Amino acid sequence: MMSVVANTVDNLQADMLKRPTNFSSTSFSSAVASVSGVAAVSVIALALPAYLIHHLPVQTYTAWVLIIQLGAYVSYLDVGIQLAAHARGNSRPCTFLGFRFRPTYHGSIRRYYMSRNRIAVFRKYVAIFPVWAWLSMYDSLREAVKCFLGEPTAPVKFRRFVLGTWDGLTGRIGKRKGL
Repeated sequence: MMSVVANTVDNLQADMLKRPTNFSSTSFSSAVASVSGVAAVSVIALALPAYLIHHLPVQTYTAWVLIIQLGAYVSYLDVGIQLAAHARGNSRPCTFLGFRFRPTYHGSIRRYYMSRNRIAVFRKYVAIFPVWAWLSMYDSLREAVKCFLGEPTAPVKFRRFVLGTWDGLTGRIGKRKGL
């Protein structure tokens, strides 16, 4: 039994050594977002009870302090899980007509669902948040163009992108069979 565990640990260490060791900007921004979230929750958990004790009855105050503390503990656990389990993407730089870019290399089925769900969200919120919707549309089209120009399975992904866009425009929601 111990040899199986030792072999598994050795295999995991060998796999980790094969991965690139440079720290990407995505990982850095994810780490900064996680740490800033923990900092915000910590400030709230420390400052809010001092304010609430003067304005709430004892039983209500006790309930709120427990809720705040539980939220802080969940946030503390979440940052550790997110930073430990987040795997980097397979983003390699590409060049097209002198422009250097990094495609995301998402799977073709994920491309379908991303394009379909984006259209559904755009249709729902373009009247309420027009600037956000147009900027998001621009970003999603830019990511799609990067995918089609720089990834090896671009024809399949393009087909699924168009199919997802069509299903989003026609309102077809749910799991799609036969992708």
